[in-house]
Amino acid sequence: MSVQKREGGAVGRLTDLVLDCADPERLAAFWGSLLGVGVADRTDSFVELERLPNDMGLGFQKVPEPKVGKVRLHIDITAPDQDAAVERVIALGGRHVEDIKTWRVMTDPEGHEFCLLHEK
Repeated sequence: MSVQKREGGAVGRLTDLVLDCADPERLAAFWGSLLGVGVADRTDSFVELERLPNDMGLGFQKVPEPKVGKVRLHIDITAPDQDAAVERVIALGGRHVEDIKTWRVMTDPEGHEFCLLHEK
């Protein structure tokens, strides 16, 4: 598959995802447990996890307003054992929403959707 580059090139590279949330500490604990990383840095309103093996960063920013509706971005996690991953998500406070084809739609404790993909 060939990828065409846009005229002018990239302005940079994607390095981090930040989720707005009510409780950054809780979500950092949830996602850190799922991804096997600890907290790298924290302030009163922001918690950042250690860099993931692919060098992606994941942070959690406290916002005053509640989540309303579906977030239009979600994270995909490839898991070698989807059933075990679903059980772990639920044990950590997440929720199983539905199964679609070969992936499982889940939510974290604050309702951010993500998918568990089957490892190929």
